Amino acid sequence: NKECQNIGMAIALFATYFTVMGSKCTLPSTLPMLTSINSGLRLPLPLDITSTTTTTTPSSSSLYESLSQKLIAQTLGMSTMAIATGKFLLGPIIDRYGGVACLKVSLLLLGSTMGILASTTSFRTFSISWIFVDFLFSTTWAACLNAVRYSFHESQWPQCIGLLAFAARMGNALSFLTFGSLLKWAQHRHYHSPFMPSLSSSSTLSSSSSSPFSSINSSWRIVFWLAAVIQIVPLILLQLFDSKTKKTTTNTTIKSITPIPHSSSSSSPTSAAPATATTAKQRTIPTHSQTISSQKRNNKNKKTFALQILRHQTTKPAFWLHLISRSCLMIIASFLLFVPSYMTHIFQMSNASATTVGSIYATGCLLSLSIFASQKFTNLPKRSQTITLVSMMFTILACCLTHILHLLSHSNNLASSSTASASATVLGGGGGSSVFVLSKSMSILSMFAWGFAFAVPFYLPPSLYALKHGGKGSSATLADAFDLVAFLFLAAFNYYVSGLPHHLSASWIKVFSILSVCGFIPLVCFLLLNSIHEKGVVVEEEEEDEEL
Repeated sequence: NKECQNIGMAIALFATYFTVMGSKCTLPSTLPMLTSINSGLRLPLPLDITSTTTTTTPSSSSLYESLSQKLIAQTLGMSTMAIATGKFLLGPIIDRYGGVACLKVSLLLLGSTMGILASTTSFRTFSISWIFVDFLFSTTWAACLNAVRYSFHESQWPQCIGLLAFAARMGNALSFLTFGSLLKWAQHRHYHSPFMPSLSSSSTLSSSSSSPFSSINSSWRIVFWLAAVIQIVPLILLQLFDSKTKKTTTNTTIKSITPIPHSSSSSSPTSAAPATATTAKQRTIPTHSQTISSQKRNNKNKKTFALQILRHQTTKPAFWLHLISRSCLMIIASFLLFVPSYMTHIFQMSNASATTVGSIYATGCLLSLSIFASQKFTNLPKRSQTITLVSMMFTILACCLTHILHLLSHSNNLASSSTASASATVLGGGGGSSVFVLSKSMSILSMFAWGFAFAVPFYLPPSLYALKHGGKGSSATLADAFDLVAFLFLAAFNYYVSGLPHHLSASWIKVFSILSVCGFIPLVCFLLLNSIHEKGVVVEEEEEDEEL
């Protein structure tokens, strides 16, 4: 029975993280549509372009896209700060009230907010709602870790973390694939439907006179509606298996306090006295009010205890090394947000096709987690774990360097074609071409390798550290402490990248240069962590020798 409940809780947590991470893919999947003048969203300006013009002109369209891109950049920066705020505030609350309870509340609010995003026609409402989505998202990982800490044995932690990470990347992969397919279907339906207006004719842009769903670029709304509805599934599973767990715990508690009847055959006074005393102790059961008051005292102490553990961990070098590596890897993870835009502008892919590239990136993460994120990784010697992590970071650095070389060649090609004086040095090619050029298939393959190398260093080391050193009272607080600093840096990164002109190769060269630095720093951190571990083992062996 206990094993079945563990399986059920694992399924519920998998479904929770799967749907939440899938919902996070809605914005990057629809970003080019949201910045289009026909998106159906009104800009928060005194004179909105969509209400002052009646036809789509190149000047009005470019002006709208530039303004909406700036607003999206501000929204992403503020939403990432909302995640950092949630990490700062909600960790002790999760440890106090429990991860499962916090997940239920978050799923309810997330589904409602996604419905608002799908139906609104105001850019301001859209921005505020997305900021709130990211605030809710900040509770998910820490709450799942807290649920794992309370529901599973320590030997099962690596498998549970691997399962959650697998759910996250599967949610990314299937969401990008599903959203891309939905957008392709919407485009096909728009072009072939006799009820849709001709694209060659001038379209009315007034949001008050036309439906926000009439434009092909408004098909993004179906993506957000799907993300809203799907949150019902994990909510039902959590309610089902959490209630069963509570019933089992209650029954176990009742059995443990039930008085054991003493044998009636013991008639001697010397044996009757201890039995009477034991029965009196067993009948001294606390009342319901006493139990409630003791639980309240325990809840008040949990927050203080969690912060005490966090304060103690900040005195250890390993804590800071995990924090730094997690922060840098969080920035590398955030590049998934910009993969569709990158593939659209640099490799001239369609919006729907570029969205499916994000699923290939996530598929690499899935494969890596299915191989390593289980007992296989934790059973490796510490030095072998470090070699694995360092090799993966070298792979990420190689991917960054490959794309930087391609972008340099791409910019050189544009410059040479515009000046008609191609005098660049050509290696292994002819026709005045470039030094290094990636094809579409090679760029997709590099994204797969990127995802494969990223997942294990990002998920396993800091999460296992939080579970082991945080204990039941501070696992969520410790995990949120790692992510707090990470999302503060991420807020600046998202704001910076969102504000860059994505059609220029020089912009992406800057992005990949930042990502290269963020890939090199965790590599050094893992080597230092291995050095600290080896020194600790040597010290323990010397102490054992002295005792002998």
